[in-house]
Amino acid sequence: MQYPVLLIFFRADLVPLFLQKKVIEVLCGIREKFLTARRLLKHMGQSAGVEIEPDEQSALADATMNIEGVLAAGVPGAGGQDALFAIVLSSCSRHSVEQLWSTWGSGSLLVCPLILTAATKDRSGVQPEFEMLW
Repeated sequence: MQYPVLLIFFRADLVPLFLQKKVIEVLCGIREKFLTARRLLKHMGQSAGVEIEPDEQSALADATMNIEGVLAAGVPGAGGQDALFAIVLSSCSRHSVEQLWSTWGSGSLLVCPLILTAATKDRSGVQPEFEMLW
């Protein structure tokens, strides 16, 4: 299975050469696990007659996953059609996700952003961001 999406934004200069292959393998494994989890949750919801991941959200999550540098996208929680997440590997990827979501016009699905950034040496935990394109 090929993952050009992950390879394009991998910052090889930040990882020692002997670890680069392992980092890529781990990222590919994480991506595959997210895809498997989405597939199983979709199946479970259909079997139970509930929409854990409604078709509208599936379409947006699938389109998001096709963006270069997106590690994972999906519905957090147990449905409700009220949230979608994306984990991106670069600011360029984030910009592309923002572009997609700001212009998404599938049915009645309206996307309103809440951008979060992972912890850094200066900040702990997940922090909201307020610099958005839309």
